[in-house]
Amino acid sequence: MAGDCRMVDVFRSLHPGREGFTWASADGSRASRIDFLFARGFVGVSASLAPVFFTDHSLLLCSLAVGQGVSVGRGAWRLNCSLLESQVVREAFRAQYAHWQTLQGLYGSRAEWWEEVKGRVKGFFVVVGKERRVKERRVWAGLQRRLNRNFSLLHGGFDFRAEVEEVKREMAAIAARRSQSIIFRSKEREVDEGETCSRFF
Repeated sequence: MAGDCRMVDVFRSLHPGREGFTWASADGSRASRIDFLFARGFVGVSASLAPVFFTDHSLLLCSLAVGQGVSVGRGAWRLNCSLLESQVVREAFRAQYAHWQTLQGLYGSRAEWWEEVKGRVKGFFVVVGKERRVKERRVWAGLQRRLNRNFSLLHGGFDFRAEVEEVKREMAAIAARRSQSIIFRSKEREVDEGETCSRFF
């Protein structure tokens, strides 16, 4: 069927000598290739397999070269309120805001000062948010490396099932927090659709 439709098995086209098993039994004694990505009209750039925490199948990750797409601009900036859950962030912002308040005399009016401070508030939290994302990505990458290593040892005949399950639980907890954040933002969007700008922001 794939041949009739001129579809290309992306993983096999890039790794012709590899089995590419995407499932294996818990003890590593049986394996099968039952997950595929077929494409037509795209050039395969990369294809890899990695274990994931939420299934006993491996993740098939493929990159394709595509033609010109639609460019999407940035949306309006919104404060990520979860940043304020950190006491360190709150204390740093209070100190920074206290400093900004001392600069009011340099502006012609409080309105001019506030316009400047709004930009500084945004800049402060953008930096904090980026730092947190970098840290979260580093933690996630470390867990993924541990999962990869434990799976390799498991399939090499070593009993690392407990270690695999432990890493999966840690990754599942992080994924649950991320999904809760996404759900919260989607509900927030429903409320904001009718919102108008105020003199404050």
